[in-house]
Amino acid sequence: MGTIISLASPGGNIGAVKSLGSVTATTANAVAGALLITANTLDMSGAVFSTLEIRARGFKTGVAGNCTMRMYFNTTADLTGTPVLLGTHTASAANIHAQFVRQVYIDKNNTIVLNATQNANTDDTENAAGRTVITNAGNINYTDPLYLVLAVQNGSAADSTASTLWYTKTHGY
Repeated sequence: MGTIISLASPGGNIGAVKSLGSVTATTANAVAGALLITANTLDMSGAVFSTLEIRARGFKTGVAGNCTMRMYFNTTADLTGTPVLLGTHTASAANIHAQFVRQVYIDKNNTIVLNATQNANTDDTENAAGRTVITNAGNINYTDPLYLVLAVQNGSAADSTASTLWYTKTHGY
């Protein structure tokens, strides 16, 4: 489902982007897709900190209801087990484009801090409304493969939402 493009660069940044399938004809919190983060990618024991920036964009057809996007870390590419919720963003019914940005800071002790949620409810893709800070996201095992999962919940089954999901990681010092 979709294409994965590597964002690796010689400067130490890594990442991937993927076009996800559409969530349509349902008002359930449905998985749009997931990106695999390979084992030990997030391990920062050799640096002071690292930043993982996660972005999701939703493209909605129809204006019958709101659209809610949720980001999770999980050990599977779905919502089974115990997924860790990274954040939630709701766009109003009239908005057909939405961007959801989550910055994850990881320190040298592999402590995760989620910060600066940026939600764009309009075509302005960099609107920084509704920021929150979460300092305890639960246990995340960096030594195992980890999935970044995007779920979409349409407020009306008459709407359909297609999305993209990507992340970039910048190595700390």
